[in-house]
Amino acid sequence: IHSNIDEAKVFLDGEFQCTTPCSVEIPVGDNVDHEIILRKDGYVEVMTKWQPRSVTERPPQLPDLRPAELEIELK
Repeated sequence: IHSNIDEAKVFLDGEFQCTTPCSVEIPVGDNVDHEIILRKDGYVEVMTKWQPRSVTERPPQLPDLRPAELEIELK
């Protein structure tokens, strides 16, 4: 798994797996849409679902992590 930001945390189906760049084992042919999430403090998390049908199928390209911009207006 690669991301535009190094050391993003990779979660597969809600379970932490590794930090990018890294490899993740995903069951093939189980007819389940597996959820892949990238998280890093200060960035908006990204998610995709993937149901690999063969061991040669490449994972989908994940969206880029973007800085979280939070503005709070106090009155």
